[in-house]
Amino acid sequence: MAPANETPRAFEAPAQIASAHELRQLAQDTFGLGIQPGAAPMTPAPGLESDLSAMKASYKVFLYDREYGDLTDAVTTDSFDAGVQLVRDRLPVQADYVVEATWTRGIGEMEVRSPRGTVVARVQPVDDTDVTVQPPVTRACTALQVGDGAPLEQLFSPLPEAA
Repeated sequence: MAPANETPRAFEAPAQIASAHELRQLAQDTFGLGIQPGAAPMTPAPGLESDLSAMKASYKVFLYDREYGDLTDAVTTDSFDAGVQLVRDRLPVQADYVVEATWTRGIGEMEVRSPRGTVVARVQPVDDTDVTVQPPVTRACTALQVGDGAPLEQLFSPLPEAA
């Protein structure tokens, strides 16, 4: 990630120009950064706009203790914008932050640090990998929905030793 004061230069690649102005504006509005926008935003190359919208990723937002940097919460959002909004909503407004953000090929990443360098929040893309749920897990979750938690507990019990 590039430091916030180098972020405008990080957006000079043609595939990234479409959203650079929006990301700078979002960072400035969100964290009150003194990012100076460069030239007026350029229009995307033909077909680029549809390519960027098709590459929608899910994001994981990690929130850390401001003093010690311990993980306090992790939330999955369906967009980078939602991740940034969540960080903005959760961090104290009257504090100084150092923001590092990148936007590459339609995917954003952001890290927010305290002035002392402690990471207080991170927004990063996550792979949309499918998880295959096995039948015992499905049965245990169904049982829990009707008030029987025993099958779910059994999923995490040690297996009996072979005789």
